[in-house]
Amino acid sequence: SGTDNKLSHYIHVRDGGRIVIQGNWRIHDEDQDFRVESGGIVAPGASVGTVTFNWNSSRGGSSVGLVDLQTGSTYEWEVGAANATDTIALTEPVANGEAELVVASGTTLKVIDVGGSPVPADQLTVFTYDVGVTTPDTATLNANMTIDLSGTTWTGTPSFVNDGAGTIYVTGIDGGGASSPYDTWATGGELFGDD
Repeated sequence: SGTDNKLSHYIHVRDGGRIVIQGNWRIHDEDQDFRVESGGIVAPGASVGTVTFNWNSSRGGSSVGLVDLQTGSTYEWEVGAANATDTIALTEPVANGEAELVVASGTTLKVIDVGGSPVPADQLTVFTYDVGVTTPDTATLNANMTIDLSGTTWTGTPSFVNDGAGTIYVTGIDGGGASSPYDTWATGGELFGDD
């Protein structure tokens, strides 16, 4: 995980497959992608972990690289101590390059509690991206990806936010953690006039 790993071909996680991946991955050829197909599962490693994808072209043409979560795929996403989270990071492509995050309709973010204590106002990172990387907007993410809290004791009405500045995060998960009076009010736990 301290060095770059070179990916010169597609990685496809197929039905019934699960890949735990971490570190820095450089994709060198044109039109390469990391694709999780229906029934496939991706999980950033190291618990809690980050996997970083970087695209460039060794063949001189335009380079198009995707992290492609297809219909029926699952992203296993851990929330740990101090609300550290698994993250898939997409770095800025080189000149003439293009990187894109695709989240198809019918995908799942499977939430796994590994010591987290979120409150609804917390902004829990799921993806990060550099300028130049194409990502789905907030409405598309919320329409396409189900946030699955089953298997945890957590509740809430979680949703995605793409802040437009390099982070896609989830908010609205209630892990029963301590909440400040302001957070209680801000998330609807107190009437407007209450102190």
